[in-house]
Amino acid sequence: MADTFKDRLRKALDVRGISAAELSRRSNISKPQISEYLKGRYEAKQTALHAIAVALDVSEAWLMGYDVPMERPAEVKSTDEQIAFALWGDDPTITAQDIEDVKRFAQFLKEKKK
Repeated sequence: MADTFKDRLRKALDVRGISAAELSRRSNISKPQISEYLKGRYEAKQTALHAIAVALDVSEAWLMGYDVPMERPAEVKSTDEQIAFALWGDDPTITAQDIEDVKRFAQFLKEKKK
């Protein structure tokens, strides 16, 4: 029997060594919603699934239960993920808000040059 979304989510949390609360912070998905996913009451829709996969650095397809490698392929890393890695490496405390702040600052500098 194939793993379910909740099984894969639990496994990814265990492998990455992070808590549901930390996943909530990294993905900007509420703690209660993460809890519902872990209980199997709901499965994440596309936007939430992507946010969770990015936060856990796993493949969305793997998280959905498909027989594919767990690791997120480098070529699907978003621009935001690439920015974060370039600036902070593998620092797990970096949030989506931090990345947005960097992008806003870059836009500010661009506008300043005009």
